Amino acid sequence: MKVETLKDFLKWTQKFHQNNARCLKDCANENEDERAKMLLKYVSKNEKELATILARVAETADSKTLNTWVYEFFNKSNIIKNDDCRE
Repeated sequence: MKVETLKDFLKWTQKFHQNNARCLKDCANENEDERAKMLLKYVSKNEKELATILARVAETADSKTLNTWVYEFFNKSNIIKNDDCRE
């Protein structure tokens, strides 16, 4: 995903947290250690909540703010580009 505006960044971050939630939940289901399973489910739930909050921010924020260009900042910074927890 090409991140050029603040809206793009919010969408990318939301997708990142949704993916983390899914991966952590999958790991919890596969884990045999009960304490590890509980921790993974807890963190997964919080990741899902973060994704929901980011979606609400993107829906309710001022369009002028969301259309602010941020691509120059991200060209100078490292962004995690892993969209799949199996990689």
